[in-house]
Amino acid sequence: MSTAAVFLSEVPGWFLWTGVFVPVTALLLLLIAVLERVCVLFIRLPSLFQQRKSWP
Repeated sequence: MSTAAVFLSEVPGWFLWTGVFVPVTALLLLLIAVLERVCVLFIRLPSLFQQRKSWP
């Protein structure tokens, strides 16, 4: 057996879920949310500059 197979057979399932899968999933969801807000901001950016030019 390979080293990875031996390691995974010895690690309990709850440790893999709480220590690996849940944090990685949470970070990926957070990254998606942040990137979505950044994209919305960049889409609105030209209109913000146009509004600022029209101010006195």
